[in-house]
Amino acid sequence: MNEVRQRFFVFSKDWKQSDQDFEEIFVVRSWLGALSRFADLDILTPGNPRSQYPDGLFDLYTIGSDASGGGWPVSLDLDSLPHPGASYAFMRSNDLGAHRLWEQLQPDGRTLGWSTTASIDISSDVTLTVTRGQRDAIVRQLGATDVRRGDPDLKNPGVVATGLYIPINELSAAQRHNGLGFTDYLIVLTDRPGTNRRDSPPDSAAWIAARFPREYLVVVEAGEASVWHERSLRGSIRVDTRADLWRLIAHARATIDLRPDPHVARECVESMRYGVPTVVPASTVAAEHVTDGGGMTYRSIAELFECIEALLDPELKVDLGHQAREIADRRFGDPTRFVEAVRSAVEQPGKDPASSRDNTKGHHGRKSRSQAN
Repeated sequence: MNEVRQRFFVFSKDWKQSDQDFEEIFVVRSWLGALSRFADLDILTPGNPRSQYPDGLFDLYTIGSDASGGGWPVSLDLDSLPHPGASYAFMRSNDLGAHRLWEQLQPDGRTLGWSTTASIDISSDVTLTVTRGQRDAIVRQLGATDVRRGDPDLKNPGVVATGLYIPINELSAAQRHNGLGFTDYLIVLTDRPGTNRRDSPPDSAAWIAARFPREYLVVVEAGEASVWHERSLRGSIRVDTRADLWRLIAHARATIDLRPDPHVARECVESMRYGVPTVVPASTVAAEHVTDGGGMTYRSIAELFECIEALLDPELKVDLGHQAREIADRRFGDPTRFVEAVRSAVEQPGKDPASSRDNTKGHHGRKSRSQAN
């Protein structure tokens, strides 16, 4: 017997915007890829009604817009929808306009929200996060703003940390980058996005170079890797592709990420999957990845120096590398497990739509915190 596939409307106001956060795009499209394994997806965006655009795996449908041309329309043109019978919606948890449109279309439909940070303003039937830390922060927030989100002790509030599948190419570990004639260096991912100043590294990298002058330091910034040794710039190579970055990471002694992305800290996970210990700021999402081993955290430059000093011990470096690979492969290296986690989240009971409508009549069901007061 063939499985009946569910259908989702995916509301994405900024799908086509060029200034969107690439790491956030990676996370959201990973969730969509998982959903597409067991459901059919229609991507809905603002724009002239009844237009369709191919975009890789997905087809985009424009459903009208507000007066600015970039926001959601006030009401939904049903004729612009490819399959009006969808019973699920997937959207950013904070997108009030998308929530309102979905309520107009399917008052009894279920909403799967997503958040790649530790905060949301609107509660969906089920909300997806990547990490347990993000999930727990949202649970605490929703406990104060929406008492309908499950048990009073917040054990089952309908917020699910699905993890993620973050792929790597194992072949990158088989051969070092052609531009470098050595390995076992410290690789530093900088905290200056978009900056291209290879002759002047960021302060933290400069301090590392000064404190450990005998170590080779590879500073990656703005598509370029600059090599520092004995406090001098020795040269630079281009980092044009993900494979280039993977080769650099895979042959490092340790990866030092000065500003991990706030959504999943992708490069930190990739480093761990290659068995390379990761050093990250304690206040970032990346710190959650190394809580159980596989890396270190720091709160100051002095602590950063202590981490690097410790990793100069070959035995500790090897032990942490083994831990890193085991932890990252288990949490981020299994695409089947990730798909099943997303499927399980979709099947979560969530909250009762009828109850929500009764309690929020006239407010389009799901309310922002500002509306709730």
